[in-house]
Amino acid sequence: MQGDSPIPTTEEEMTSSCEYIQEATYCMNNYTDKCTTPMVRELLDVFMGDSNARLNEFCTPGSEMRANFLKHSGCLAEVYPEERPCFLDFQLVVEKIVDKATTNEDRLPVLCCVVNLFFVCSGYNRFVQCVHGLIEPKCGAETLQHATEMFEAVATTMPRTICSSFKEDRCAQLLPAPGTQPQGTQSKSAVARLLAAFLNN
Repeated sequence: MQGDSPIPTTEEEMTSSCEYIQEATYCMNNYTDKCTTPMVRELLDVFMGDSNARLNEFCTPGSEMRANFLKHSGCLAEVYPEERPCFLDFQLVVEKIVDKATTNEDRLPVLCCVVNLFFVCSGYNRFVQCVHGLIEPKCGAETLQHATEMFEAVATTMPRTICSSFKEDRCAQLLPAPGTQPQGTQSKSAVARLLAAFLNN
């Protein structure tokens, strides 16, 4: 994620990015094999199997997915620096989840607000509207559609399945009001500080 944009735009950058992706995938699989129950591993395999297959396709030189991505990645990388302010809502959600004041009963609903932030284009969803409003005018509707499809393919069906009955209007009560500034590097949470370092605030 270092540099002006984490989006690879050449075959060489794709290869480098895929090395990190494969390393992260190995780390996650190693952890689940050693530290989770057989039932959890089976559930993860059900939900993550398609995502792993898509990531493998993405990282295979000459694949159609890789070629399509590179067709659009130049403009996406160009727009990316302007998208950073759009991540304000996402950052606030992460800080809310890791906040010790958030009850266990509220953590899953708050997580579902993250799902809505990334997948549901609605009146509440400032994140999607912000990102779409930057990509489409500069890169076109085809690039926007491709970026959305790529994200959904990698994210798997698990978030939507878990949050299928969640009512989005609860996010207004669960999350900070629009315009709230995240704690950023001043947060007590290491996860929140790491995200803040990535977003440079």
